[in-house]
Amino acid sequence: IDSGIDSHQCYARYDCGRYNFRSAKIDRKYLVGWRPGLWVYGCHMVDWHMKMAQELTGIFFGVLGFSFVFRLQKKLILDICVGSEIVWIIYRLLLYETGYMFISCVAASVFIEIYAEFMSKKRKSMPGIYITLLVFPLIPGGGLYYTMSAIVQENMHEAIAQGVLTLKYALGIAVGISLSGTYRKIYKKWICR
Repeated sequence: IDSGIDSHQCYARYDCGRYNFRSAKIDRKYLVGWRPGLWVYGCHMVDWHMKMAQELTGIFFGVLGFSFVFRLQKKLILDICVGSEIVWIIYRLLLYETGYMFISCVAASVFIEIYAEFMSKKRKSMPGIYITLLVFPLIPGGGLYYTMSAIVQENMHEAIAQGVLTLKYALGIAVGISLSGTYRKIYKKWICR
């Protein structure tokens, strides 16, 4: 990725939503700031923020469309759209900071379960409605598409790589929702007697 600096070039690999500067040529006078594990270049952060804004806009309208398909009550639609954006922010920030996609999926899925329980009690509705629509941003549709595309093209190495990544996404979502749901049931049964 070219940093946009004319006389002093900086090259970096783009790894899972975070910049990896181990093999980069860095001119320190152009550094803007430092975050844990990352030297922040102004131009790179602008790119990241613009990409995040585009993703959040797409998620908002995508979940809004699905809420119309499911014919939800009007009072639930804004809660679900905002919740799905929070889910994506949690996922992307954890992916950005840790670099581990599985941990990011688990944390975002735990938030989905907690948010669904809280909002369903507040709005007096079913938590399954919230869970179904809040999980949409995390569903690995692209990974599944690329896995099937590689299988059709008989590229088994790519199919296996994409399939494993897709399974990690799906497993992270399932583990996160299961963990928080199980904890909630144990809490209600044993602690809140």
